[in-house]
Amino acid sequence: MKVVFESLSGCAGCEIAVLDLHEGLLDLLKRVELTYAPIILDPRTFDRSEIGIITGSVRTDEDVEKVKALREKCTTLVTLGSCSCFGGVPGLANLFSPESIVKQSHEVNVAPGSKIVEKKDIPRLEHWIVPVDDLVNIEAKIPGCPPPPKFIAEQLSTLLNGGSQRLSKKTVCDECDLQKEIKRIDKIRRWGEGKTDFSKCLLEQGYICLGIATRAGCESRCIKAGTPCRGCFGPAEKVKDAGAKLISAIASTASLDSPEAMNPQQLAESFIDVVGTAYRFTLASSIIRKKASEGAAN
Repeated sequence: MKVVFESLSGCAGCEIAVLDLHEGLLDLLKRVELTYAPIILDPRTFDRSEIGIITGSVRTDEDVEKVKALREKCTTLVTLGSCSCFGGVPGLANLFSPESIVKQSHEVNVAPGSKIVEKKDIPRLEHWIVPVDDLVNIEAKIPGCPPPPKFIAEQLSTLLNGGSQRLSKKTVCDECDLQKEIKRIDKIRRWGEGKTDFSKCLLEQGYICLGIATRAGCESRCIKAGTPCRGCFGPAEKVKDAGAKLISAIASTASLDSPEAMNPQQLAESFIDVVGTAYRFTLASSIIRKKASEGAAN
């Protein structure tokens, strides 16, 4: 069975996660012919393949062309990682115009007095970042930033055996072992603020944790490591917008009438960087996926 990897704009973390299969990768390669993978193999061309795997975000016009070409040549198309599945962290660029991003990059990274040479062969930035399945139909998603190697192996094995992908219908919160009392939240704390009880629910202590709205499958690895879930597995089953689900949960459990509680304005002001926190990986696939600006199309 022929398998190809195509990398869009991204950090190559997902490719490293695949290599982290170690000996398991050798077992996988016994069953497939990896015909194209620019970051892992020497560049070459490919024709039709049974499975195409896409990593990275759709940031440039070149990325769009790659997605459409892969769709034409592959029977089964799979998005691997939060960037291709939901837009990922790069999707937060939807808060800014491409022009302002380029301008800021040049101002920060070009030495004073240096001449910026226009390169016509540089791919053009798309106006908005979108998930791959906004452009073409896909057959499966393997979410995560990056997906755990064990999870990648399980999902690819299912696809190679001709099975249909089945992602967990549970949330990270469902699989979290921390003690939950469903008590009221009297304030929102920044991570590292105050004394954290690592045996109790982090959200109930006021720390922003997206486990309540995020699909399970990662084995709660961030929470087990002592840090809140950031939502890289995307919205849970039947959750359209993970960020909205989180904000709704905070609003419904906020204790605004207790003596220790913040008033509504204080509670809202204490939630620093709402978009960057609640939509860190999913802004580009959320209900409101970009910032409206004067003169912007759509």
